[in-house]
Amino acid sequence: MHHLKLFENFTDLETKIESLNDWIEANSDHIDANSLLGEVKTLLGLDDQLVVIEKVQKDPSGDEYGEDWSKKQITITQNGRDLISIWISPDGRYDYGKNTIEFGDLPKNKIKEAPFGGGARFFIDRSLL
Repeated sequence: MHHLKLFENFTDLETKIESLNDWIEANSDHIDANSLLGEVKTLLGLDDQLVVIEKVQKDPSGDEYGEDWSKKQITITQNGRDLISIWISPDGRYDYGKNTIEFGDLPKNKIKEAPFGGGARFFIDRSLL
């Protein structure tokens, strides 16, 4: 009977992660760090040990076209450890390619995979949940 409980916890967690993925998908045109933090707290049932950090990775390649090709990484930490991380464009759009490149080689328990082997959707450290 004990094994069943573990399985229920696991499926429940994956359902919550799937809900977070659905939220990211629905908001892929504009992901805001504080909105993401709110969703993580709500969907994963976490409290205020969470901190959101935004980092910009400059990419001067777009300068000659007068475009900003920089990427922004939103990371939510729990007690100083990275819990969730996602890459977006400067205007807040979800960046599928960058997420796949940055997180694609990580073990399966550290990412939310895109369906049909489509790569990594975002970083999530299940060991913290």
